[in-house]
Amino acid sequence: MQEKPIHESRQGQKDPSDTGTDVFIVLVAEDSRTTRRLTRLAVEKIFSGVRILEAGTGVQAVELYRQFHPELILMDLQMPEMDGFEAARIIRSETKTKTEIRILALSASAASEERERCYEAGMNGYLAKPVSPHDLEDATYGLHSGSIEHKALSETESGKTAAKDESRSLLEKAHNHLNAQGVDKEVAGQILKSTREVLPGLLKAFEHSLRASDFSDLASASHSIRGNMLTLGLNCIAEPAAKIEECCRTVVSEPPSEKDTLYRRIETNAGEIRRLLTALITQLGGW
Repeated sequence: MQEKPIHESRQGQKDPSDTGTDVFIVLVAEDSRTTRRLTRLAVEKIFSGVRILEAGTGVQAVELYRQFHPELILMDLQMPEMDGFEAARIIRSETKTKTEIRILALSASAASEERERCYEAGMNGYLAKPVSPHDLEDATYGLHSGSIEHKALSETESGKTAAKDESRSLLEKAHNHLNAQGVDKEVAGQILKSTREVLPGLLKAFEHSLRASDFSDLASASHSIRGNMLTLGLNCIAEPAAKIEECCRTVVSEPPSEKDTLYRRIETNAGEIRRLLTALITQLGGW
């Protein structure tokens, strides 16, 4: 039996008639009730004064978008009737700009090809399921509407790592760095726009060379990432990229006993780059 679209207030009371424009609205499109609930809890942990809409299919997601115009959509990729890719394409075709509404994909897959399809469909970013409050916080950095505010998560409640602290404000750090370098606002905007355009391709090349164990191409991709991140003052990404580049230069000539250590070092730093770059791409997508 097909689920009907649900509109719920933050307190969980159904309120389909309330369409006040001063309320921050989030649409969760996911066919699994359990995953919808977990995603809802993550949203409520991050945002205050939020109203959450729920859809069980892509068709319902499009209907609820047209009726309520949410500012944030969390879109599952595999749903009945219409998948998340098609729903996102339809919604994006009806928005004036990509920043008007932020669409974040939800998926259990980590395949880079799937992430690329998300960007091609007009989504701003990508979140792994189950959605954690910290990943959601990273992906929605700078997203405000009226009185809506991100909740402050305590260290005890969040259990976040130092790396998570770094990734919370990547875009803010880039802005601050460019300002400190005396770059005027217009030029800074051009730099960030250029970065937004090239990063998905750089990440795709990085992932491809990593999967293929092509250390020459991986070194080149890491070098490009490092250069772009240094321009923005994001050493938290530039440094692991430099470490991978160094490993790639030496792994071929190292004895077998040392290669395993280098492989592990590459994988560790690649995980950092993947996570932080994905957060930055998402933040730039909403900028």
